[in-house]
Amino acid sequence: MEDDNTQPRDSSEGKGASPIQDIGMALTATLADVAASQMFNFVFDSWEPNSLHWPAPSSLSIQWDGSWSFFAAHLANMRRTGGFFDTGTTFNFGLTLSFYDVDVPLHASHAPIYTTNIGIASLDYKNSADNVVKNGLDPRIAELAAQIVSANCIQTMST
Repeated sequence: MEDDNTQPRDSSEGKGASPIQDIGMALTATLADVAASQMFNFVFDSWEPNSLHWPAPSSLSIQWDGSWSFFAAHLANMRRTGGFFDTGTTFNFGLTLSFYDVDVPLHASHAPIYTTNIGIASLDYKNSADNVVKNGLDPRIAELAAQIVSANCIQTMST
């Protein structure tokens, strides 16, 4: 039976919590360069609730200067919402990022110092996207970099 849970999926990371992972930049930079510029790297597990598909591999890398890069191998909306009719609703795939001035275990008791949303893709029924790459720059992240200790990233799917 398929998981019907379209509630956001949560992933947290503190500075230095996991080793630097290959995010594709190693082709043009040394591993030391990547490690020096990368603030956080979130690697997402597969999430496929009730005919909405966000399978691994998928990742988000955030740099100290506020730039970010997202990659997903595949996103798809195959959820039929029209009952007997073969129709469906458009679903939006996104991320909600929250930055904290405390370590990961304290997230529940502390408000984030900054939260932002990233729209990844909007897919109509029976549509998919492969090798999705999205890049951006959020200057507020760079402004708060000295205060940021940890981050939380939530995958979202909504109508």
